[in-house]
Amino acid sequence: MKLMYFKITFLLFAFSFFILPFVSFAEVSGMQDLSMIYYHVEGNTNNSFYPRNDVDYLYEGNINFTDLIQDNELFGTILYRATNDRLVDNQDLSLEQAFVGLRGESFEFLTGDFYSNFSEYSLANALKGLKVYLGADDGLHLSCVGGVDSSKWEEFWEERQEDSALRRYVWGLEAGSNLFDKKLALNFNYGGAVDDKAYLVAGTPKTFVNVVSIDGSYLINDNLNFSFEIAQSFTDPDDDLDSVEVKTENAYKTVLNYNMKDYSFTTQYSRIGQHFSATSGFTASDLETIMIDALWFLPKSVQFTHYFHYDRDNLSDHKSATTKQLNPGAGFSFTLPSEINCELGFDMRKRYSSDKFTNDKTYTYSVNFGKGLELFFVNLGYIKTIVVDEANSSQERDIDTVSLGLDGNFNVKDVLLSWDVSEGLHHEHYNEVNEADLILTHSVGLHLDFPSTLSIDARVMLSDNDYFLNPTDNNISNIVVSISRNLKDDLTFSANYEHRGYNYSDSDNNYSETIITGRLSYQF
Repeated sequence: MKLMYFKITFLLFAFSFFILPFVSFAEVSGMQDLSMIYYHVEGNTNNSFYPRNDVDYLYEGNINFTDLIQDNELFGTILYRATNDRLVDNQDLSLEQAFVGLRGESFEFLTGDFYSNFSEYSLANALKGLKVYLGADDGLHLSCVGGVDSSKWEEFWEERQEDSALRRYVWGLEAGSNLFDKKLALNFNYGGAVDDKAYLVAGTPKTFVNVVSIDGSYLINDNLNFSFEIAQSFTDPDDDLDSVEVKTENAYKTVLNYNMKDYSFTTQYSRIGQHFSATSGFTASDLETIMIDALWFLPKSVQFTHYFHYDRDNLSDHKSATTKQLNPGAGFSFTLPSEINCELGFDMRKRYSSDKFTNDKTYTYSVNFGKGLELFFVNLGYIKTIVVDEANSSQERDIDTVSLGLDGNFNVKDVLLSWDVSEGLHHEHYNEVNEADLILTHSVGLHLDFPSTLSIDARVMLSDNDYFLNPTDNNISNIVVSISRNLKDDLTFSANYEHRGYNYSDSDNNYSETIITGRLSYQF
């Protein structure tokens, strides 16, 4: 019955698009892009995944349509692609996205591609299938979905390939309403999912998941809001074997939001059981999390952010060790005399485990200054990072990162010229060997806008990377030039040239990549 349901859904979708050419729509829009791409690699071509010397094409298009049917809106979208560029798509011709829907004041029907998010712990999937929504967001409502969690339409009519992702059948129901003068929003959620055995690696069992949850929010007063979710999952690790027991597990979270004129904070507590599963393939398990995030607006336009995050796993003692992580931090944002913007920050992250194999702390201090001058804006930043590792002394290091940026714009007659320059230094000193990595980065960018709609972009980026492991030392250069112009109101031409060069201390590994793209875009 389940497979028959999904086949019927797919036939309904196909039938919808079969009748579309015979319907006259009030509004049709879209974009058609045709690109020619040239790849060229010199030097050690084994280091690059681009073709050695090749010219490929890429055609992408989308069509959007809407119409009114007795005060109801009929709508839809089709996205498609044709290419011989295997870096973009393994298919010569592919359907990327397609859906048709009908919506009214208190309903919506949709078949094709859609994303449905009932709640964090129940159902949150991008599906190809059928969606039915009845009711209103601020009142009683019902949502039913069913479909296939698959990224490619061609997997419906083609055999499974080596690059095919895991495919799942997913279905669900959400019912909710607002109560007590809309202060309480309450939802009941159900989701189900089962693996498509044809898309599993040989020997991998087929998992069958059912999950139910209740989530909601309550407006305590104008400043305080409380939200929550309680979920229970029932997971059959091998749906083909009756001897395998169904694993039952729960998950829950509570969130409290407090908002005042000058102060606001959000605090959250969550607990996810060892064997908890959701239709979305939720992977975090046996995890407890506490989070507090706050923002305080002080006098003199000073902003103070502060947070505290804590999590630990293995609460059920099913692993050999329990790992905990502690992360407090704070930051100030204010204005100094002479209109200098300043930001100060501190962050500490501590990780430690009961087996003593993990025990490290990372301290991060940051300061940033910004100043707008008459001709340009200048930004100067410094970050100091200290890593202390009691379990592995070879990982102890001090990191200094400095960044300087200048940017501005001005007019030369009718031409708008924008520019930016940036410099970066990253010095990472490993204490045990008394050696350091040094990375220097330089970037210059220029943008020109002409009255004729001609636009030109140019950027040069250089980096000099010196590591204490000398064979990996390298210099990287990247040059990008782009030109675009509107040939007509609905027709645009653009061209892009990019050259990347990689020079290593071991010159046998040197290589360079050149990519030239020409694109014609038509919008209607």
